[in-house]
Amino acid sequence: YDSMLRKWKAGKLVLNPGSHVRDAVGNTVFAYLGGNSIWNPGNLPFYRDAITALRDGGDTYAELIEQQVLGGDAFTTQVQAGLKGLLPDTKTVEDMEPGAIARLFMGFGAGIRGSYEYLSELRKLPDDFYKTAAYLKYKSQGMSPAEAAAEVRKWFPYYDRLGSSAAWKQTSRFAMPFSAFFRESTRVLGRAAMERPLALATS
Repeated sequence: YDSMLRKWKAGKLVLNPGSHVRDAVGNTVFAYLGGNSIWNPGNLPFYRDAITALRDGGDTYAELIEQQVLGGDAFTTQVQAGLKGLLPDTKTVEDMEPGAIARLFMGFGAGIRGSYEYLSELRKLPDDFYKTAAYLKYKSQGMSPAEAAAEVRKWFPYYDRLGSSAAWKQTSRFAMPFSAFFRESTRVLGRAAMERPLALATS
């Protein structure tokens, strides 16, 4: 049963282009609730810098991993090499429209080809993109790296916070295979209801 469930999840999440699009759309909502809407032209510099950090690496990328905004793993180098051919070089794109950036990541999954492991890592790109842009904006507002990372974790799903109780594992196995996302998205929406009700009402 568990083997079949893993294969089914892989088909739904990794191999399905529609899942990539829905993931990107969901992240636009989390970013909006977190005060960093991709549709606000004033936030474009942060999204442009996020593309650069994810594409080229460097000190900013290392800081993102150190602060646990992003995760580091065995495929990081391989993925970053692939991103150089998939993402635009922002040094040559001065006037990036909000809609153009959003469309780039909403349609990202449809054109990816490669091994399952490579594709599963690339699927995280929209998550990493929006989280990186939010982190850069929060730092620009005077937050320390640790404070900016904590703020990002308030407004975006992070599944390492869910715990591993037996009851939770059984719920994820049998009753709600995607319960982790449901639980985290509910947490973010609850936070928005308390701290940013107007943003929630208009999202």
